[in-house]
Amino acid sequence: MGKLIFFITTFALSYIIAAILVGISFFALFGHRIKTPFSRNTFFILIMIFAFLDLYAFPAIFCLDATITIRNEKIMKFFDINGPIGLGELFPPDWFDFLIWVIQALIGHYVGSRTYQKLRGKFQKVNT
Repeated sequence: MGKLIFFITTFALSYIIAAILVGISFFALFGHRIKTPFSRNTFFILIMIFAFLDLYAFPAIFCLDATITIRNEKIMKFFDINGPIGLGELFPPDWFDFLIWVIQALIGHYVGSRTYQKLRGKFQKVNT
């Protein structure tokens, strides 16, 4: 059970770190064009960026017809798998992925906009 909690924690942490880095990068590039504290357009663009980052490898996986074989009986029963299975069939995109993208976009928007506002304020003080 401890290994599962560690796996889920590292998995969630990787998504949070990606959200923070993408948010800061996005606002560093385009922050000067965003006039409102919460821009819906920016939010939807961030959702699309996270969707692309999650799905860009799927065409290659489907074209290569990559398969894996699972030898753990408990996992095979849990996922209802019999024999080798294609990677694209094992974890297809679903509504949970969309929820993750929305949460990542919220985190990225919040952290990116706050960082941009703080740094912009410091640079304005230095230039005046």
